Order: sequence, then structure tokens, then C-alpha cells
Amino acid sequence: MGRSATTKDAQALFHSLRSAYAATPNNLKIIDLYIVFAVVTAVIQLRARSKAFFLVQSADLMLGWA
Repeated sequence: MGRSATTKDAQALFHSLRSAYAATPNNLKIIDLYIVFAVVTAVIQLRARSKAFFLVQSADLMLGWA
């Protein structure tokens, strides 16, 4: 069976992005790592805050403070 046009297009896009990124200077790649680290850290903090907010709301409801 042949691959669909969407799969071929996605693979071609991924290949072109990978080859373009390979030509990127190392100092820009380091900046990319910092950006990825910052985004991952922000997501972790948001998840922790949402869980803490949920726990506080649950405690308020259980204690009748809400």
C-alpha cells in the first residue's frame, strides 16, 4: 500500500525543517534549548498551580467556607 499524500507532505516538511535546523549556528541552538526549558518549566508551574487551586477549593467546600 502507498502512503497518503498527507503523510508524504508531513514527512517532507519534517525533513526540510530538520535540514534547515542542522544549518543553524550553535549559539542559536543553545537559545532554542533555553526557550524549550522555559516553556516546559512554565507548563509544570501551571499544572502545579491548578492542582493547588483545586485542592484549596476542595478543602473550602469540605470545611463549609465556600
